Amino acid sequence: MGYSIICHNTSHDDRDVVKRYYAKGTIERVFKHMKGVLSLRPVRVWVLSYVYAHMKICYLSYTILSMLQYHIERTGISG
Repeated sequence: MGYSIICHNTSHDDRDVVKRYYAKGTIERVFKHMKGVLSLRPVRVWVLSYVYAHMKICYLSYTILSMLQYHIERTGISG
């Protein structure tokens, strides 16, 4: 148990800032899962369009894997 202090200098509502701050944990878990499932390595490109393309491919791959996992669990199919 502890306390957290979240300071911001934006025009956004305080509650929205706190909600977004804690939502980053979800994003971090997704990236951790993506790195494990997809065996991602560090991106070693510096051209911005290549980085965007790499991230889009990763996101699309993760989306497909998540949909498959959802349908497998929903239908009760086991391997």
